[in-house]
Amino acid sequence: MKYIPSLFLLLTCGMLISCKEKAQQDGPIKVEVGKEAPDFKFRDLATDKASKLSDFRGKVVVAKFWWSKCPVCNFKMDHMQTFIDEHQEWKDDVVYLAVSVDPTIDGAKRHIAAVEEEEDRSWSRTLNSWHDSQEGESPIYLAYAAETGIPVSYVIDRSGKVTAIDSPKNPDELDLDEAVRGLLAP
Repeated sequence: MKYIPSLFLLLTCGMLISCKEKAQQDGPIKVEVGKEAPDFKFRDLATDKASKLSDFRGKVVVAKFWWSKCPVCNFKMDHMQTFIDEHQEWKDDVVYLAVSVDPTIDGAKRHIAAVEEEEDRSWSRTLNSWHDSQEGESPIYLAYAAETGIPVSYVIDRSGKVTAIDSPKNPDELDLDEAVRGLLAP
């Protein structure tokens, strides 16, 4: 009986070391065209409901990562709203997920509210959300936003596979219309 606590401690340490070694072997999370999109959690800025990317399996997802202090991000978010207006026929098949990587959820909410107060400007067509970047240390933030730069968009098919990436590192701008239309074709 006196060896049971020692045995428990030995087994626990062994499992922790094994998990750490596995994480080191697997390396950092990568987002690549042709591979399954790494799942991540986010909070809906309107409802504060927690969700995850995999909740949208069965739909095409356009996930755009942005930051409120980034002028290009703001321009691209405005453009995304126009794009959605031009493709109302896709509303049941496509999720437009706008993921803020602002340091705090309150900062992201304030920015969305400020945009909504402006005349002739609204970001209400996208599912505005926030991912806790953990001050730039979140593996998901590193994979989806830090690796590519922001703003960045990912087109994800109905099965959860990344089919296109539009980032500042891409020399050719993504034709989002073509990328999404190709996934919706029968």
